[in-house]
Amino acid sequence: MRPELWTVYTGPDGGAAVKVDLRGNAWCGPPSSTRTTEPMKITACYLGMWCVGLLPVLCGAPLLAQQYHFDFEGPNGLNGWVQDNGQPIALGPGASGANALALAVDPLNPVRRVYYPIPFNSALAYRYSSWMKASDTDVNQRVWLDWVHLNDGSAYGSNAYYTIGGNTGWRPQAVPPHVLPPVDHSADPNAEFCIVLEVSANGTSSAWFDDVMVETSPLATTAFLWVRLLLGGPYSNGYMPANLRLQNLLPTLEPYTALGYAQAGGGGGEVAPTAWWSFNNLDGPVDWVRVELRSAMDPTVVVATRQGLVSQMGSVYGADGTSAIAFNVAPGNYYVAVRHRNHLGCMTATPVALSAPVATPSAHTGVDFTAAATNTWGVNARKVGDTLYNYRVLWPGDTNGNGTIKYAGAGNDRDPLLVAIGGGVPTGTLPSVYNPNDVNLDGTVKYAGSFNDRDPILTSVGGVVPTATRAAQLP
Repeated sequence: MRPELWTVYTGPDGGAAVKVDLRGNAWCGPPSSTRTTEPMKITACYLGMWCVGLLPVLCGAPLLAQQYHFDFEGPNGLNGWVQDNGQPIALGPGASGANALALAVDPLNPVRRVYYPIPFNSALAYRYSSWMKASDTDVNQRVWLDWVHLNDGSAYGSNAYYTIGGNTGWRPQAVPPHVLPPVDHSADPNAEFCIVLEVSANGTSSAWFDDVMVETSPLATTAFLWVRLLLGGPYSNGYMPANLRLQNLLPTLEPYTALGYAQAGGGGGEVAPTAWWSFNNLDGPVDWVRVELRSAMDPTVVVATRQGLVSQMGSVYGADGTSAIAFNVAPGNYYVAVRHRNHLGCMTATPVALSAPVATPSAHTGVDFTAAATNTWGVNARKVGDTLYNYRVLWPGDTNGNGTIKYAGAGNDRDPLLVAIGGGVPTGTLPSVYNPNDVNLDGTVKYAGSFNDRDPILTSVGGVVPTATRAAQLP
């Protein structure tokens, strides 16, 4: 155990405090600023005793989510990282900052690993992520959590990890929150729980890691959900084009708080990394969407909200773009509602059982709003996207966000389009905007002509009687 881990802290009440070491053991001693005396080991953290981790936590209080973020910036950016194979750790150009951790290999040492010890607690779920980049297509990188002997690099049961091979551009990778399986490291009691970065390659290749993050969440107060949906405005031939992203119009900060949507359960303020905008595949983001958990007893009550990004194929990810959506609620039954800033929202017809973190992240509960078999609240809550794929999509055209699509009459959704383009010449356009009047999400507000934003509004109300309306099927 490294000496700095024995620091004794003063509790917030001025009394004795304890330090929980990196293997989860608790140690106590009198308040002191020195480390001349090794604290006494205790077997439990009792109610009323102050445990000191990243922040003082009163024992007996709920476990707190913690976050460890390594961006490798500044002169101390590599502090705490342990290397193997006797090779130095270097810094190089980063994904979103000045520096990144760089690992080079040579023919004698084709595999390089570095480790950083973090606390382990079986009552927490663990999620980890990293930005990764390889020097050439022969390089493989991976990130995982494991019990490791820091002297020789011996590992004792790696769990879920993310591997990337042959990617020469920066790319985010993440493992969703999950429960870590039991690991028998009794043969080596000095093993420590670590975040591990590894590169394996041929020749003298190298790889970079940046913004490595480990996040924990209490199992008893965390539920996870996979969601899939498609937006009727941009939808075509089985997927949605990503015009907003490709034109750099998609904001990195979720827009719903600024639009007046009430947040609950810790939602709001989600920020996505700009590097995700460079994706050129169908996993890239199309737009921000909103996911709500509603009370199983009263679906008008919103218990928790999260803003995420929907991909071109409809998968809704957390703001990091790669993981399931996590809610700070106890696992249980909730109605699931999805909403968009200019489409009508919809909700499951019955409560859905949300799971706590599990060892296999893909096993978390999923709701597919694109499937015809998914029952939704109300009548005709979704539109048939096409007959080829038989996908269901959200109704487009709620430009004023009031929950009703209206083509004619007071408070309609068509007139704002005309106002947005200047109000005089209907053939005018408002290009290069992130705007609620851009119904098809192509980055241009257009009232007339091909690919205009007016026609989807008329289609949503039936396409025949312009005075008809369509209301969101949400309680």
